[in-house]
Amino acid sequence: MITPEGRKTVEGLLKRLNVVWIILFAAVAAVAAVNIFILQSGGPLIPIEAAFITPLSAMLGIVALVDVGAIVFIDRWLKSDKGLKNYMQGRGPTAIKINLPTAGLLDDDKLVVTMLPHYFQICVIRWALAASVGIYGFVIAALSGTAYVPSLFYAAAVALLWVFRYSFEEVEALAMRARSL
Repeated sequence: MITPEGRKTVEGLLKRLNVVWIILFAAVAAVAAVNIFILQSGGPLIPIEAAFITPLSAMLGIVALVDVGAIVFIDRWLKSDKGLKNYMQGRGPTAIKINLPTAGLLDDDKLVVTMLPHYFQICVIRWALAASVGIYGFVIAALSGTAYVPSLFYAAAVALLWVFRYSFEEVEALAMRARSL
């Protein structure tokens, strides 16, 4: 378990992580609001033959399902023993370089601080893929001028963002698991 001093060290990063989550959540809400505007304008933004809308919707639905599968796969792989071991051994460096002070912290605190960039990366990947599902819904709305199918995409995006939101307890659990590897 992390001490209060260790928690203070990571609070700033956790706040940044929360801001990223809120921005992506708000982006999906903004896209849904634009969809409502499209519907009030009386039709699709980009005229396209009706015969193409159903196959395009199906294709984007498949891409959205692939995104959901990627979210689950990436989440599980990066949290797996192999993913944690690679990260801790430096063979799988994170794209995000964050230097948090570790001087004077206990070993468990240092481990949590070390694990945070890895977790930050996991969260950003999950959330970006989840938000993209909402964008697919917007494309369908812009082409079809309807809200029914796009609403499913928006609901899926919001649900994914909610289910895969960050949790400090999850970071601690990953750090403790990494210690035993």
